[in-house]
Amino acid sequence: MMIHRNIARALALACWLAAGCGAARQDSAGRAPAASSAAAPRADAFAARGLALLEQGDHVRAEQYLMLAQRAGYDEHALIDPLLTSCIVGNRLRAALSHAERYLARYGGAARVRHVKAALERALGPREVLP
Repeated sequence: MMIHRNIARALALACWLAAGCGAARQDSAGRAPAASSAAAPRADAFAARGLALLEQGDHVRAEQYLMLAQRAGYDEHALIDPLLTSCIVGNRLRAALSHAERYLARYGGAARVRHVKAALERALGPREVLP
């Protein structure tokens, strides 16, 4: 089972990186896009902390801070790449799949996220349906 899990993780990570989604989006000055003006300071702080934790290798806490930034109003389009990266690299493939599904429910036209979602579904296999 462990070999299957490692192959699934490697496949999902390879697809994600091949789609060009391994890094956070940045503006021309090298900064991540800002949140809406009302929630900007709090959301920006959460996003900055999440991105810093991702770079440091603390993937679970990075995911938590990135989700806080999203809830505080930070641009979801800017957060999906580091959010999925933190989950895939941290071997939380089901969480990555959940984030991808939620993102696609809101913004269905994201081909790269659809591609990663398909790779995750293929790697993880069918979900068990509870009675």
